Amino acid sequence: PTGWTEVSPAEANARCKAMMKAFPDGKMTPRRLISAGERAVLEWTFTGTNKGQFMGEDATDKPVGVVGASFLLFGKDGKVKRENRYMDLSAIQGQLGKMVRGGKVRPVEATPTAPLEVVVATRGEEPKSVSLLKKYYELTQSREHKAIADLLAPDAVLSNNREAKDMTKADLVKLQPAADRAFVDEGSVVKACVNAGELGACEYEWTATLKRPAMGMPATGKTGTIHEADVAQAKDGKLVRVNGYGSRLEWFIAFGALKPAP
Repeated sequence: PTGWTEVSPAEANARCKAMMKAFPDGKMTPRRLISAGERAVLEWTFTGTNKGQFMGEDATDKPVGVVGASFLLFGKDGKVKRENRYMDLSAIQGQLGKMVRGGKVRPVEATPTAPLEVVVATRGEEPKSVSLLKKYYELTQSREHKAIADLLAPDAVLSNNREAKDMTKADLVKLQPAADRAFVDEGSVVKACVNAGELGACEYEWTATLKRPAMGMPATGKTGTIHEADVAQAKDGKLVRVNGYGSRLEWFIAFGALKPAP
């Protein structure tokens, strides 16, 4: 209902059953696993064909394909104690031809055919990507645009499941000033990170006030908090790729552009 909801295992199972009714051939294919001690991050792709009701809408017989990520915390017994799952349901709506707030969504992702990439941290290794990600968050909050750009490799790719297409370093430099004018009094809190050499990932909460129109939202003047995650790859002290995961629905509800579902 809010774009960020905590549920019990039983409730999560019921939601999965409802999803499989909507997409009987639905398949979640893992792409990459990053593991470090009690924490792990799994990037995956969900694909399927809409044969049943989805979010109150009738079946369309159209295919969907979206990317997502699960941040996992394991207990001492080796079982998953908590999963924070990041995906954008509005992207699925858009791929089904339904009206989506905020414009276009990413095209349908194909089912991955490459084998699962597994990266396991070794004891005592330097947290390269995580250190760069945390610095990126700090500089974004202080709005040091040149320093942000210096963290990125010249051919860096910034991919986000909420956006219709990937961004380059030049795109970020061009768009950042407008974003800074729209969102004021911003701040972020890193909740947890996983590091494995040149691969790393962080979950964070981001709070700001929407003062100007942005992302298809009007200037509501509302202060909101959203939950997002990044999986990053570093090389030679620079970020070469950042995969961002979040929910467009949460953004619209958090900043007052959309009322929560009952």
